Amino acid sequence: MKWTIISLFLLMILLVSTTPPVFMAGQQRDLFSYTWVRTRTVHAPAVTSEYGPGVMTTINVTVAYPGHGNIYFRASPLTELDMQATVQIAVMVACNVLGLNMNNYDFYVSVNAGSIIIGGPSAGGIITVAVMAALENVSIKPWITMTGMINPDGTIGPVGGLKGKLEAAAQAGYKYFLIPMGQRIILVPNITYQQLFPGIFVSRVNYEKIDLIKLGEKLGVKVVEISNIRQAYYFFTGVNLTVTAENIPTSAAEKIVGLVKNNTLEIINATTYYINTTTNLAKLLPPAATNIVAEMTNEATKLSSVADKLLEEKKYYSARAEALSALQIASQAYLIANGLMSKNSFINIIKNVNQSFVNLYKQYSVLASKSEIPVQGLGALMVLGINVNEIRQDIEKAAKYLGRNDLRDAVNTLSDAITRSYSAHLYLRIAIELGGGITADKSALEKTSLTLYGVARSIYAYAYTLAKDINANPSSLQKSGDYLNKAAEMITSGDYVAGLGYIIDSISLGVTSIHELFTVNNVEALSVISNLRLNALQNIKQLISLGITPYASINYYLLGEQLARTNSTATILFCYIKSSTIAMIQDMLITTSKTSASTGTVTATPTPTRTPTTPAGTTTSVPGIANITIVPRTTNNTPYGLILAIVVVLMIAAFIVGYGVGRASGKTH
Repeated sequence: MKWTIISLFLLMILLVSTTPPVFMAGQQRDLFSYTWVRTRTVHAPAVTSEYGPGVMTTINVTVAYPGHGNIYFRASPLTELDMQATVQIAVMVACNVLGLNMNNYDFYVSVNAGSIIIGGPSAGGIITVAVMAALENVSIKPWITMTGMINPDGTIGPVGGLKGKLEAAAQAGYKYFLIPMGQRIILVPNITYQQLFPGIFVSRVNYEKIDLIKLGEKLGVKVVEISNIRQAYYFFTGVNLTVTAENIPTSAAEKIVGLVKNNTLEIINATTYYINTTTNLAKLLPPAATNIVAEMTNEATKLSSVADKLLEEKKYYSARAEALSALQIASQAYLIANGLMSKNSFINIIKNVNQSFVNLYKQYSVLASKSEIPVQGLGALMVLGINVNEIRQDIEKAAKYLGRNDLRDAVNTLSDAITRSYSAHLYLRIAIELGGGITADKSALEKTSLTLYGVARSIYAYAYTLAKDINANPSSLQKSGDYLNKAAEMITSGDYVAGLGYIIDSISLGVTSIHELFTVNNVEALSVISNLRLNALQNIKQLISLGITPYASINYYLLGEQLARTNSTATILFCYIKSSTIAMIQDMLITTSKTSASTGTVTATPTPTRTPTTPAGTTTSVPGIANITIVPRTTNNTPYGLILAIVVVLMIAAFIVGYGVGRASGKTH
């Protein structure tokens, strides 16, 4: 018996020693059995306060293949939640630019700082570079660092604390410091104190302009402005990912312009109808009301004439803008005339407008509820979703205002619904006539909308904090917050198409507001606009190279081109940012759909082979900066089934031997 117990004890030790790899790993073994794992280490400057001293933070980025699209983040000390959103968008942009499906990889990002630093997305650009370098297995030059937020369209957004960050980079021995475009000149507060009475001081704040490029020269650092992640990646790796983008293909531009032209003609015809009908109704109104309505119809007639002239000059986007303004005023005059005639007359108009909306909503619902939605027409469908939701809300508001006998607000909101309906029909036609091709399923739309909602929240929170610090409140930021709330409503209701539309608008307006807050003068504004324009064009051309023509994106790009001749800086910024963001999101959905359309087996995506080249003048090495670390791993092919069979056989044999020894021992005693 004693020998039997000893034998069983030895078997238990043997079993435990072999159990962890066989039994305890389970799904964890499947999850972490990577073919390869690559790590890139970068160092980013941060600040302890907006105008305080800078510190260098260490960021380790690891990419593993094959994965499941998981993103793991840790920070020491802990950072704010917007840092997590920054990592998400960095991964998304990195994969989009390289044309890879992020769901095929796992990502690990750790941030280690020597002190408490400000939470914020300022390390987004350099994290994106590190992710791209790991994916492509390319080395990162150790003498370069950067600061700048990463936007969903791949642009590098402005950040604060640049003076402290530059000084920290110089102290650490860096030779190149990349900053967002348009931030060469910064304003730094200079606080002085004046004593009025003994023990009583008054502080005065004067803002000093600092040229970072000149300051960098004094510190031995070359400061370079960059506008997008492709430029940043080139400086860090020598790999050129710039997409040749001279102009929009003529055929694509002609299709969009043709639809815009036809839509403008429809708007002008509708305006003419409202003007003529209102003129006849005005004859039945009191003289004072007749004069008011006549002034409005005359103004609408003038604007409509301007639109006609612009159409003849082939300035279709400007013509459409004037035509919409004319329609707005003409429909208001029509509604006022009917409202003054009788309340029932106004109620009938609400019913007619609502019936038109119902028909429009049915068409949108058919397109948006499909299990597979064409990516090419998705951009237009998202804009249509916004318009449909806004029209519905306008009609509901108009009915409520009329119920309270508030004719003025009822007129304004219902005229908004009428005007929006013509914009909605433009994007409906784009979605129907110019759709087709690669599709994205509902699960991809849901996942994308949830991911980008977090990104939009982060951008809005960052912009809000910046605006609050300087006591500013740009209208674009207010709208960004409103659209963020509406995006949440749409996603909660299951309308991911409209949800994505609101998210894109929230992101575009949030980024626009950040540019407005940081832009010091018109020269910088023109430089930023020029680079945003180029980035939008590159994103459009990248999609076209994949067989997708992003017509909605092209539409906003062409609108920005038309507005470039005006002084509406914020609107121009918004158009280019929105154009670029729509294209980038479509690109992300295309990449995802490649896997969803497969047989379910994840196939390794070959990494493009590029030979990094070092720009002239960047051969200086910096002591004390960690080099990249590559950790090769191979798939674990251990034959666990064979090991288990051997263990079972050994258990049986040991038991038999132990039993025999025990019997023999018992006989001798």
